[in-house]
Amino acid sequence: VHPAHRAGMAMNARMNEGDRESFEPRAPIAALFNIPLLSVREALAHINIPNKDAFIMTAEYYFIEGKFYPKSRPRVTANGARCIFIYSSDADCVTIDGKSGKFYCILNDALRDRDRSKATPFLPFVKLAMSALSKLQRKENRILWRGVDNELSAV
Repeated sequence: VHPAHRAGMAMNARMNEGDRESFEPRAPIAALFNIPLLSVREALAHINIPNKDAFIMTAEYYFIEGKFYPKSRPRVTANGARCIFIYSSDADCVTIDGKSGKFYCILNDALRDRDRSKATPFLPFVKLAMSALSKLQRKENRILWRGVDNELSAV
């Protein structure tokens, strides 16, 4: 398969991930509020990820402790940035309960499942992600073109 075609297939899979959404009401995960903020390494401790150390070390390489991302207030910590990096990664490296695929797909499936216990191992990671995402600046009236291969001025 040509690399450009493979990239298009990956983007398509990511865009269609919402097809698994049932839009069925779910009870909130109340336990999330009682979980302390942990490091990415601690938050992923109970999740079976092959090559987990390499995965986390890659995030640690890009987001150095003691720096903040982006330069806004309140600031996202290095751990928060690592969490967002890992969640949005397209790496096919996750195997949990016999399922394999992209981390964000497996996490989203666990959060959508009627059986709330399937989300339990992910809760420390979700707490860290929610904390980090809440600190990102909101941009009003902005369009984010993600995964567009062409010059954006031509779109």
